[in-house]
Amino acid sequence: MKQPVSNNDTLRQKILKEWEDFTNQTLLCDKRTILNMCDKILFYDCAMIFFSENGQIPECVCDFLIHKEKIISKMWKIYLTYENLGFLTWKELEELLEVWMQI
Repeated sequence: MKQPVSNNDTLRQKILKEWEDFTNQTLLCDKRTILNMCDKILFYDCAMIFFSENGQIPECVCDFLIHKEKIISKMWKIYLTYENLGFLTWKELEELLEVWMQI
């Protein structure tokens, strides 16, 4: 009997799809544009790793994100809005998600 897909798995699939779409769109850009996007590319990669390898994403975060569209894109916009946020560590990405859940 097949086990139902968890919100965590569904969320990971959504994140992977968004990351793949972003990567494919980026590959269509010219070299200068890609160079100018290096921070955004790194952000997308860090977010993808966070969601794909982190087995400790709280259920409340999954429930919050599960029906959202373009999750990484929204996180990027929040990161740009709040200059005190980071994204290079899982802790920084958790803080960014906490900010999103409060606004």
